[in-house]
Amino acid sequence: MRAAILLMCAGAAAELAVLITVIVTAGSVRAAVARRYPGLPAAHAVNVNLVTDYIGASIGIAVWLVLIWALIRGRDRARIALMADFGAMSLSMIIAIGQDSAAYAPADLIAGAVEWLIALAGPSSCSPGRPAATTARNPGQ
Repeated sequence: MRAAILLMCAGAAAELAVLITVIVTAGSVRAAVARRYPGLPAAHAVNVNLVTDYIGASIGIAVWLVLIWALIRGRDRARIALMADFGAMSLSMIIAIGQDSAAYAPADLIAGAVEWLIALAGPSSCSPGRPAATTARNPGQ
């Protein structure tokens, strides 16, 4: 259980790193898109996408913290929520790759991939054979 909590803390830290990366690289993303697609509509679309990323990453940090809280409290639903969160992250990564993020925002994509890998390891570290409350009460097992 301790490993799961540490992984989830790493996930929250990775989400914070994603938010910082998106903020720091916003100018280069705008410049890359402006070079490729000159004109106002492309710039507006990038700004909308960046704001969406800021909001999404902030919500992601809150979700990680709630999942950590639920796992510490021994809530069995934390595993299910973690798997749902992983599914949402997977969908987000597929969309990002489909929008050519590797060309315009490679650092953002790499930071997101690191977080995705952490989330991938999360459900397996929650001892799927036993309820979370049992694991929390018996940390030696």
